[in-house]
Amino acid sequence: MIKELDRWNEKRVRQGREKIIADISVHYGEVVLGDIGVRESMSFTVIGDTVNTTSRLQELCRKLDKRVLVSEDILQQAEVEGQKSWQNYYCYEGIHKVRGREEAISVYGAIESGIDSE
Repeated sequence: MIKELDRWNEKRVRQGREKIIADISVHYGEVVLGDIGVRESMSFTVIGDTVNTTSRLQELCRKLDKRVLVSEDILQQAEVEGQKSWQNYYCYEGIHKVRGREEAISVYGAIESGIDSE
């Protein structure tokens, strides 16, 4: 996603337009998925602590000056599913308290060279 955003921004700059700034965060856990609202105003969405935590990780991207942040939970799940090479792409950024959550979480940032080589 970062590589595609960079390509898009190169095109935008050539056209004299501003770059789009976006950060990416990923977390793992249960969510509630479905149509939420009232009959007059329904939307298909996801809600729950996992969604909120992912949003708070995205806010941390700016603070830590990282384009991509992931939680330890997603990396542990990746290992459960046989993906052990994540260590080549992410480095430990510490334990962080995020708004709306009692427990602090361990956060990992994408290694920029890993983003470029994908």
